[in-house]
Amino acid sequence: MASGDTLAERITWLVDQPKTLLGVRGMADWQRGNNAGEERISWPIALVGQPGLDAELCVVAYPHHRPQEWHINFIAGERVMGLDHEPEGGHLNSRRIPSDNVPLLVSGPHAHLWSDNLRFCLGNALPKRLPIARAVPSRQFDSSLRWFCDAAHITFPSGAALHLPPREQLPL
Repeated sequence: MASGDTLAERITWLVDQPKTLLGVRGMADWQRGNNAGEERISWPIALVGQPGLDAELCVVAYPHHRPQEWHINFIAGERVMGLDHEPEGGHLNSRRIPSDNVPLLVSGPHAHLWSDNLRFCLGNALPKRLPIARAVPSRQFDSSLRWFCDAAHITFPSGAALHLPPREQLPL
């Protein structure tokens, strides 16, 4: 990885580099998450032409929520970017400053971009939470995933498709 003077500069460099997902094939292998009703899947992220990057794309979905809810995260030690598809939720930008050009409250789906949050990286510590978010249009899951990967410079493998986990049938 390229060296920078600060962790924020190194993460900025990483976010801006072309990357690809490893191990994406056919049907996704969703796993039960830590919370009730949560399903998770993740893939390692690699810099194009360079193996051994300690980063991943992690998707958390709640197939029983209506409307559908999911979170897409680029993790490099901590979450450095994310998309939260919460049609009935939102995000409070309580740490915004005028140059952020974001509203105090974002309703519905929103994205936490590294460029909006890098100032919260102090010394060698990534922020535990990304406090600034921007509204994004409500989309179907596949187009949200592709939009996020494009924003993070992650190439989603050609021909690969990822679908939300199915809602389990309740016993009769």
